[in-house]
Parts: sequence; structure tokens; C-alpha cells
Amino acid sequence: MSDRLWHLEDVRVEGWSRPRLDVPDLDIPHGITAVLGISGAGKTTLLNLLCSFARPDRGRIESFVDRDNCRLPLFWVPQNDGLWPHRTARAHLEQVQNGVPRPAIDWLADFNLEEHAEKTPEQLSHGERNRLAIARALVSGAAVLVLDEPMAHVDPARIGDYWTVIRDWCRKSGTSLIIATHAPEVALSEAEHAICLRDGRVISSGPMRDLYHAPRTREEAALLGPFNWLSPADLRQWLGATSPNPPVGAVALNAQGEILAVTAHHHAGELH
Repeated sequence: MSDRLWHLEDVRVEGWSRPRLDVPDLDIPHGITAVLGISGAGKTTLLNLLCSFARPDRGRIESFVDRDNCRLPLFWVPQNDGLWPHRTARAHLEQVQNGVPRPAIDWLADFNLEEHAEKTPEQLSHGERNRLAIARALVSGAAVLVLDEPMAHVDPARIGDYWTVIRDWCRKSGTSLIIATHAPEVALSEAEHAICLRDGRVISSGPMRDLYHAPRTREEAALLGPFNWLSPADLRQWLGATSPNPPVGAVALNAQGEILAVTAHHHAGELH
């Protein structure tokens, strides 16, 4: 079994003024991967390619998603939720339920939708539709879930509870997640790996801990929320830093090993 889900090689999707996506080489591993970038960075284009909803104008996308067992290989939740307008919330789950014996109403309860079981999507709010689309994806029993801004309209006060449901299910079932998100707190709390996009190009790819502790540029650091970025002069003045080999995670270094910047992120009550 490969340790990768996908490999992209020389992949290009043309756009009007620039390529929508231009990826010379990229591996997407098993586990939970966050795809980060501002609007127009290419996140949705990348996810559409992974789900075969779109095809590249050039290049090769190799899939290693397991298609030889009884599990559905992949389930995709697009930005518009992809719900069926004529189906009730309960029917959405019962239609795709595959090897998940838990009753649909219990899944709806996990996402505070049990009172809306007999409603169709047009009778639900944006946030309720987001939650229904996620519940349907989990119930499908797919080996890989691809979620494009999955909780864009969900009440922030409840997002943590819903991520707990998603996280617990993925751990129990061995499900991998690919998440496109603007929310740095989601990426930091949920993802093991990160893919950072800008103008259709990958500017960073690797373990989330590396991006968090040692971003190479201001742009990478900004994708994870507020940060401090000090010039070498600021570093010497305010921190008295003179050593070319400071503690790992305390400063960022350039390719020559020289002190480049100090970064700090506020997350879960800690300062790093």
C-alpha cells in the first residue's frame, strides 16, 4: 500500500491571465491535509482535479486511493454542498449509507439536525446545509473525504463540536481528509499536513508542524493567522540574537543558515 493518496506531476490548468494551477511536483499523503491559500489561490481547482471533476490541460495525476476493497474510494463535498434538492435530510444519509450501521437520525443529531430530518435543502439554512453535506460524507464510509470549505457558513461557536465528530470518525475508520479552508484555526487543530497555494502555485508542502514552527516567508506565516516577523536588525536589537544557530522553532533561517526572522503564533493559549 502506498503512503501517498495522489501524486501530481507537471500539472497545469490554464486560466484567463495566468494558470489557475501550475504544479510541477506534489505528493498528497494519507491522513488529514489542509489546503491553504487566499481566494483565487487555486484550492478549489486542485480539489476538483483530485475528484476527477475537472481534468488538467497538461500533466499527470496518479491516484493511489484504495479501490480494491468494499469501501467507497472517495466522497467529495463541493463548496455548494452538492445536496439533492428533492431529498430530505434523512434520505440524504440513507441513500449513501455504506457499511455504517448507525441510524441516520443519530448522525443528524451529531450535527444538530435531528429536528430537520424531514426537510429538504431549500428549507435549511446555509449552515444547516453545510452540516448535512458533511454528515452525508461521513455516512458514506468512503476511504477519503475531500471537503471544500466544509463549514463556511456554520456558527463558529459550534464548529469545534462538529470537528470532534469528524475527527473521531476518521480515527475510528481510518479515513483520510483533504480540506480546503481559509480558517487557520481549523488547519492548525485538525491537519497533519499542509499544502499552501498562491496564484495557482504550491509555495509550501509538508508537515503542518514545519509550517507552524518554521515558515520560510511572511506569506507562509500569514496563512496560519497573526504572527510577528522581525528583520535581522530587529532581532539583534530586541532579542540580542547573535548566534547563527538559534533553537529550532524560535527563529526562521535562510538557505545559508543565517537568522532571517522570528515567528510567533497564538494558538490554544500558548505562545510559540
